[in-house]
Amino acid sequence: MIQRPVLLLMLILLVFPVSAETAKHDPFALIEEFSRLKKDKCWPGFDPSVYPVAIYDGERTLLFNHPHPPEGFTALEDRTHVAVWQGQHPMVKGNTSVDMGGITSATVLLNMLEETPLKKVAAVVAHECFHVYQKGHFPDRWPNSTEIFLYPVEDTAQLRLKRLETEALRRSFDSDDSAEGGPWLALALKLHTERMELLPEGSRDWERGVEFIEGTARYVESVAAGEELPLIPEEGYAADKARYRAYSIGYAWAVWLDRLLPDWKRNLKEADPPWLDVLLTTGWKEHAGLAEFSDVELDTYSAIAERAASEIINAKEQMRSELLARVGWKLVIVCSAGRPLWPSGFDPMNVKTLDNGEVLHTRWLTLKNETGEFEVNGTQALTEPAGEHPLFTGVSRVTVTGIREKSELQQMGEMVSFESGAISFKFARAKWKYEDETLTIYPLEPKAQTN
Repeated sequence: MIQRPVLLLMLILLVFPVSAETAKHDPFALIEEFSRLKKDKCWPGFDPSVYPVAIYDGERTLLFNHPHPPEGFTALEDRTHVAVWQGQHPMVKGNTSVDMGGITSATVLLNMLEETPLKKVAAVVAHECFHVYQKGHFPDRWPNSTEIFLYPVEDTAQLRLKRLETEALRRSFDSDDSAEGGPWLALALKLHTERMELLPEGSRDWERGVEFIEGTARYVESVAAGEELPLIPEEGYAADKARYRAYSIGYAWAVWLDRLLPDWKRNLKEADPPWLDVLLTTGWKEHAGLAEFSDVELDTYSAIAERAASEIINAKEQMRSELLARVGWKLVIVCSAGRPLWPSGFDPMNVKTLDNGEVLHTRWLTLKNETGEFEVNGTQALTEPAGEHPLFTGVSRVTVTGIREKSELQQMGEMVSFESGAISFKFARAKWKYEDETLTIYPLEPKAQTN
């Protein structure tokens, strides 16, 4: 059974790569720019200025507008409503929203946005604040992150319909005239509906959930900045980037809703079903028929879908082989039956589901159980499932390769630990062995309590 606390935590862990470099932007200048955004036009009832914001600039974490900062933060004498944590706070892992001291707060990695103009960074802050708003106003719309590992990325029929749908939606924006773009929008909605009917229910709700949550957040980001974000690229989206694609498609639905149903935001909370594509399909009645693709185009997109499915299968095999072939030491953690490790944090934008339930984490992963925890941040790890789900029924085995030097364990009684750069772990009780440049850790069950 998938653990409920894990599910709730995964819903807030959309993270991006972390760097130790100091940001070029000044956090206080960012907050000043944030205060000048067109926030009042973003969304009815949404005021991003009321939410706490934690900003990591590469050296310290600054917490703005938090009524009672968590332990470890200290007040800045010359700045009211600002507290500081030296270094990167453990909860500030990316551009997202998390619980800090019992209050949901937006978090931003300013050091990862140094090439982005300050006004656009401020709009990203609005985006993350809107996620805080969504958790209070749309708690039942959040996508179930467990489904990302079960989504049928290799399905040729899905890939074909998805490519046609993407292209139809892209063409709907070729003109600013809604009447001219309407037939292409109508076709995109028709293809989208057909594809949703073919998807497993969990995958369907997950994709529409991402479109709703992230699409509307991108819409808010765009309005706050006072400029339209890029819409559908001409080349479409990579076949295995279902989550990334859903961000943009959801935003595109929101742009069309603005054009065709100006009051859509006020009615959204009561909408049933709540999804953006359904709201467009049922609420928009006037369009000049359906656009059509030529036979040549249909054949072309079918060939693209078949090629993409084959490439995904081959890529899975290659990624696994390359990971296991990396030169250097290998770390393997093997759990006993019935005592798996459980995910407490991972980057859903940087995971690859392989065959037999294995998952390749290419950036960040944290696993825990009652005896200890394991984390990689900035390197790859391969997990093997303990149950029917690739990750959320527990992990029985995790492998990290390409470690430059021998991992020297630290011991304190029966506790063993290791921390070096991108890898760390600690277990209260464990056995281990070194063999052929491989360190294998066998976590043991907790010691029985005696009266």
